[in-house]
Amino acid sequence: GIMSAAVDILGIEPDYEQSEMSRTSVQAPRVQGEAVTTAMSTLTTQGFTSKVIGSGATVLGQYPEVGTQMPYGGVIVLYTEEGVTQQTVAMPDLNGKGAQTAIDTLKGLGLNVMLQGAPESGANVVVAEQSIPAGTELPLGYVVTLSLQDVSAVTDH
Repeated sequence: GIMSAAVDILGIEPDYEQSEMSRTSVQAPRVQGEAVTTAMSTLTTQGFTSKVIGSGATVLGQYPEVGTQMPYGGVIVLYTEEGVTQQTVAMPDLNGKGAQTAIDTLKGLGLNVMLQGAPESGANVVVAEQSIPAGTELPLGYVVTLSLQDVSAVTDH
């Protein structure tokens, strides 16, 4: 997008609030083929976090793959050993869970989270919909979209 182009040219560090980060999508940068230490520092500089799988010195694979739309500040998984190109986790059922709990759960599993709908800071904001059905095996770093709803406005009398 235009924002990321401006960042590249001017070297401006975008100062996003945590809440905006999960709603701002950027393309996953290419770190595949780089030394692990270089890749990690590149990702940190660009505002991403990294999760290294294996004990090799070179990034043999990355997920999300280069160019994938993912949340600003999200995690990129770096695979460093031959033959280990993907690890998966099962998507939990987050429907009706509090927004922050749901976000922390997904991040804790090593997944990326994009948000839509109500602001996740609201006390009564819950997950109305998740982009992936519960139980689906997802590669670490997969981008899951949560649609949030403020239920304080909804009464069930």
